[in-house]
Amino acid sequence: MNEVLSRGVNANKLVNDTYNWPRQISKIIKGYNDTWQKTIKMSPLKAEKDWIDGVENQIPQRLGASANARNQDGMTVLSKGDQVRIRLNHDKKGGVSWTRGPFVIEESFIEKLSNGNLIPSYQLQDIDSQMTMRGRYGSDQVLKYIPSETKLKMAPLYIVSYLIKPLWRTIDGEKHKYWVVRWLGYKDATYEAHNQLMEDVPKVVQRFELLRNVKWNTVNHTVTFLPAQRKPHLVEEQNA
Repeated sequence: MNEVLSRGVNANKLVNDTYNWPRQISKIIKGYNDTWQKTIKMSPLKAEKDWIDGVENQIPQRLGASANARNQDGMTVLSKGDQVRIRLNHDKKGGVSWTRGPFVIEESFIEKLSNGNLIPSYQLQDIDSQMTMRGRYGSDQVLKYIPSETKLKMAPLYIVSYLIKPLWRTIDGEKHKYWVVRWLGYKDATYEAHNQLMEDVPKVVQRFELLRNVKWNTVNHTVTFLPAQRKPHLVEEQNA
């Protein structure tokens, strides 16, 4: 290649009577690429174009062959209404990651190639926003989503509205510290153990004891506290 360019530079010097070849190098290269070459029986530009056209013509065939191979391996063509996850970029370890939340197939398309191969693609919808995703997704870009049949059972959430008063209660013949508790969203108050409330809502208990000067007598099992100066206010919501 260097020899060819050297001949081109020398020829340019003879024609233009100048040796300023850097300004003429692009024209020299273009002239070479447009010239018929004996070794390849065509110009380099023609060879490049034929090669690109040949590869483009092979792409549908390769895709079709790949799709047929997957179908023979048992690949299921997805249908409208199926839920899928979308493939994300490959992670650093070379694996494939997928979206956590599923999308729904809004439309399913099957393209039949000239050789009879079928290529599926899908138009997706975001379940949360109900918006149609842009473009179509191929079979290698989606993964069928199968929701778990095991549903988590959430425990009911109880929030302390305010403490009414402290008291002693006899449980199995023994005295224990208790509180009368009003719950947010519930009409009836309940008795709750002091130790349990100190684990769940310690700040609520400590605030009451401080403001109302609560005194627990562990000998006589009595409790004293100051009366409320005003209607009990809603304390900060805490789990009990």
